Amino acid sequence: MRGFIGPIGDDFPTILMIMLSFGLFFSALSFTLDTYNTKLDNLDVIKGGLEVSRVVMRQGVFPTAITGLPSAITRDAGLTAASYGVRYELGYMSSAPQPTCSGQLAIAFNFLIVRESGANNVIDTLQVCVHR
Repeated sequence: MRGFIGPIGDDFPTILMIMLSFGLFFSALSFTLDTYNTKLDNLDVIKGGLEVSRVVMRQGVFPTAITGLPSAITRDAGLTAASYGVRYELGYMSSAPQPTCSGQLAIAFNFLIVRESGANNVIDTLQVCVHR
């Protein structure tokens, strides 16, 4: 009868392996769900940026300064950005200040546009930055 530890002692190695396998399974499941949610957040920022860009690009010819955009467009862009939970900045690449694409999940969209410049129109690049 030497070596008999008891009913729990004999099953201890099996119980230990079962507990370790449960821990491994649930940690892998947690990692997978975390990665999936991160990808969904990235897609929301991209979709929000595209929708904000669509609203802003409704303007035919852009004003000399970005602050000259019609209030209806800036209001609609703000509402669209809020519905996706993102913030946005607009700016021309040829003039200061340029938008700073900083923050969590920052994405910049560049568009070739025509803007007013005195008596004639010039081609410029409009940058739309979206971030959380």
